[in-house]
Amino acid sequence: MPRLTSNSSTDAIALLTADHKAVAGLFADFRKSSNESERQVIAQTICDMLTVHATCEEEYVYPAAHQALDDDELVYEAEVEHGTARGLISCIQDLDTSSPAFGPSVTVLEEYIKHHVREEEHELFPKLKRSRIDLDALGAVILARKRELASQYPHAVAQDREEDAAA
Repeated sequence: MPRLTSNSSTDAIALLTADHKAVAGLFADFRKSSNESERQVIAQTICDMLTVHATCEEEYVYPAAHQALDDDELVYEAEVEHGTARGLISCIQDLDTSSPAFGPSVTVLEEYIKHHVREEEHELFPKLKRSRIDLDALGAVILARKRELASQYPHAVAQDREEDAAA
């Protein structure tokens, strides 16, 4: 089946890249804030967004990549990185904002996510674009899954609504 080319809002790569940018902005907001309650909300939003994003990639993007690409090692590396990120997310969610480990844990997560995003955007995504994957169909599935996860991760959905309103 030929890959459909589109610049629509359901293009999977465009959706995932938008998530990356939104999370990067939240990490910047976290670094700028000195208000403990604001940092807690930002950190929770980051954790929720990353969890929803990772779930969508693990359930749909990576299986499609395994089938379409001849580079299983790249996809397996991304999956392993997700496992480590999930561990850091869990650690952050278990910490109180007054803990001396809270800020550094978010910083380590940010550094880790920057590395992961760089690899996805410079290695995996270009390969997916050249593959025969229907990126619009994949994007539609991702959007549907994000809606399903809305009740579990309200901070992530609130961020998506803010982005939709700004567009």
